[in-house]
Amino acid sequence: TGGGEILFGGNYLGRGPQLNAKATFVDSASAFRADATGDGHGGRIFVWSDDQAAVYGSLSARGNGSGTGGFVETSALGAFDVNPASVNVAGGTWLIDPTDITISALAGSNGSFNPLTGQFTPNPGAATAGVSTTAIVNALNALTSVIVYTRNPGAAGQGNITLSGPLTTGSVIAPTTLTLRAANNIIINGSITSSGLLSVNLEANNGTGPLGFEPSDDPNPVTGDISLVGTISLLAGTAQLSGVNFVMSGTSSVVSSGGSITGNFAGTVELQGLVRASSVNFQSGTDGTGNLNA
Repeated sequence: TGGGEILFGGNYLGRGPQLNAKATFVDSASAFRADATGDGHGGRIFVWSDDQAAVYGSLSARGNGSGTGGFVETSALGAFDVNPASVNVAGGTWLIDPTDITISALAGSNGSFNPLTGQFTPNPGAATAGVSTTAIVNALNALTSVIVYTRNPGAAGQGNITLSGPLTTGSVIAPTTLTLRAANNIIINGSITSSGLLSVNLEANNGTGPLGFEPSDDPNPVTGDISLVGTISLLAGTAQLSGVNFVMSGTSSVVSSGGSITGNFAGTVELQGLVRASSVNFQSGTDGTGNLNA
């Protein structure tokens, strides 16, 4: 039989019908398992908070036999620290859904969470929401596709995604995808490197929900740029980039040794770094008449 369903703090995107928790804490000794016990697909795990959350435990929704992995969501609308011991949804998806987020090696030390008061206190200068590069790399190596999705409800946060550390996978042996889908800007100060079948999607100012087919939560659909200071280096996967403007620094690069690179931007494209693949296709302007500078 397939895996079941675990709701901890709320349902998908906090949209009910269950009541939502204001604060959610999953300590490092906790393990949530929605694995298939017979031939079947993995189940679903939802960890949600309307305000503050910290997730440090293990979450698993693996398929069995002919089944594929299920779905895991770890999300909060306020201060948010995600450094799980493991997320294993091989063939499935892990969704991380804050308002603003920084992906770095420092997640797990962004602050302190008091489970007695339900209060998460960010360290001075720490990101409001953080997820560790190690947790994402481990999930991708386990063939779990990862979606980091930011919303911009107009109150807290701007909907930005920032990668500030190295994100280096091993030999991902099956097609797996890392998607950064931001309501506003995507800033790549770090690096994304894979020696396997990893593909990367960077979608700034995306007009859809986290899974690509729901309505967007973004009330301001005219801003959202990609700034690439770091590097993206893929072996056999594809890189798909989209947004309003795309700006590369002179030392940045997007390379796919065996895949393609595509870019679709409404405004200006500044290709100041290295872009190399078997197929490269960039379009600027909603009608293809924007500014493309290389």
